[in-house]
Amino acid sequence: MLHWDGGRWNSVAFTYPAAPPAAPNLVPYPTTAGFFAVAAVGADTAYVVHTTSDGGSGSTTFMRCNSQSCIGDGGVYAIIRAISGRSAEDVWAVGGGNTNVTSTFYSWISHRTAAGWQMVPVPDIGGLSGVVAITATDVWAVSEDQRTGGGILHWDGTTWTQVPSPAGAYAVAGRAGNDVWAVGRVIQHWDGTAWRVVSSSSGGLNGVSPSAADDVWAVGSLYSAADIQHYSTLPTFSDVPTDYVFAPAIERLICRALISGYTCGSPEPCDAYNRPYYRPGTGVSRGQVLKIVTGAAGWSPVILTTATFADVPVGSTFATAIETGVAHGLISGYTCGSSSAEPCDVQRRPYFRPSSPVSRGQLAKIITIARNYHPPFGTPPTFADLPATTTLYSYIEAVAAQNIVGGYNRGTIPTEPCDGNGRPYFRPSAGATRGQLAKFISLAYGGPAQ
Repeated sequence: MLHWDGGRWNSVAFTYPAAPPAAPNLVPYPTTAGFFAVAAVGADTAYVVHTTSDGGSGSTTFMRCNSQSCIGDGGVYAIIRAISGRSAEDVWAVGGGNTNVTSTFYSWISHRTAAGWQMVPVPDIGGLSGVVAITATDVWAVSEDQRTGGGILHWDGTTWTQVPSPAGAYAVAGRAGNDVWAVGRVIQHWDGTAWRVVSSSSGGLNGVSPSAADDVWAVGSLYSAADIQHYSTLPTFSDVPTDYVFAPAIERLICRALISGYTCGSPEPCDAYNRPYYRPGTGVSRGQVLKIVTGAAGWSPVILTTATFADVPVGSTFATAIETGVAHGLISGYTCGSSSAEPCDVQRRPYFRPSSPVSRGQLAKIITIARNYHPPFGTPPTFADLPATTTLYSYIEAVAAQNIVGGYNRGTIPTEPCDGNGRPYFRPSAGATRGQLAKFISLAYGGPAQ
C-alpha cells in the first residue's frame, strides 16, 4: 500500500484484512488475494478494495485509508474489481458474485454512504469491471462478461438501468455528463444522448483516461503486446500538422513514449492549447539517436558505475542509452588524443561525442545493426550516389530493402542529375532530422507504411 505525497511514494501501514464469512454450500478452491482497486476521495482519504478469489467465488474487504494507515470498512461476498467515489460518503464499488455451485456470475454494486456499505439492486449483465461516478445522479458501470455479452449500466440517483450500447466494456471513465468513455474490444463514447463506437481496438483494452475532450488515452494488450491508443482531434505538436509527411510516424512514437517535444514559449510561441513543439527539421545527435533506438528495441538498460567514455559521465542525460547501444554494437567512440579538445585521461578512455550530429547514412547503419537486417545480394545499387564501394553501402541497401527509406527523386537539384537508370539519390552525408528519425524508427519497429 503506497501513498503519493506530491514528491515521492511512501508506504502506508495496514493490517492484512480478513475475508468476510463465506456463503454456505461452496465448493472449496485454492485461494488468491490482492488489492484490486483504489479511489482517492479526499485530500487524505481513499478507499481500497482487497479481494480474495478461490477460483469460482470470492469475497472483498473494503479498507478506508489515509496517508498513515488503513482500517477495515466492511466487506461483501463478491469479487469487487473497480471503485470510484466523489467524496468519502459517496463511493461506488462494482464486481460480480458467484454461486459457485452453478458458476453463474451476476452483477454486484455496493454503495458507500454515511450509513456504510449497502448492496444496491442492479440489472444482471454479468460481472462488472469498471465504474465512474461523475455526479450523485450520474454514475456509469460496465461489463464485458462473455456469458451475457456484457453491457453498460447507468445510475440516475434512484435506479440502475441498462443503457443501449454497441458492445460491453471493461473500463469506463468520464469528465462530464456528455463526455464518458468506455473501452474493451472497442472504444465507445457517450455524448449525452447515445453510446457510439469511436474506434475498434482489435484487442483487449482495460484502462481509459480522458484528461480533456481532445485528449483521451486507452491502454491494454494486443496479441500479447502492449496496446496504447490516443484520441485527439489536434496533433500533439504545434509544428506537426496532420498532413505533414512524418506526422503518422511522430504520433506513433509519442504513443510509445519514445520521443518528446519542447515546451512552447522557449522560444516558439504557445497556441491556445499550449502544445509543445517537435522541431521535425532539426538535426539529431548521437546521444538522442541511441536513446530512441534502444527504447524502441526494448533492451534492458546497461548501467555502469564507471563510464566507458571520457565525455559521457555516469548519470549524464544519455549515459544509460549510450552504454546500452554500445553494448549491442550499434556505435563506437573516437580514440582520445585525436584532437586537442579530447585529451587522453589516465585510463585513455575514448570519446563518444554525444552532441555530434548523425548523418542519414549513419542512422541507416545504426538501424540495420539494431534490427539485424541484411542487404540484398546480386541486385544493382538502389541509389545514384551510393556505389557498392561506398563505406555505408550495405547498411543503406539493407534498410532500403525493408522499405524504410526511399531517397530523393533524381533531378531535384542541379548536383543530382538523372542517371541512365533513373535512380533516386540517398544523400548519405546529409544530416538526419528529427522527422526522418521518427519515420525510420517507426517503420523499423512496426509503424505504419509511409
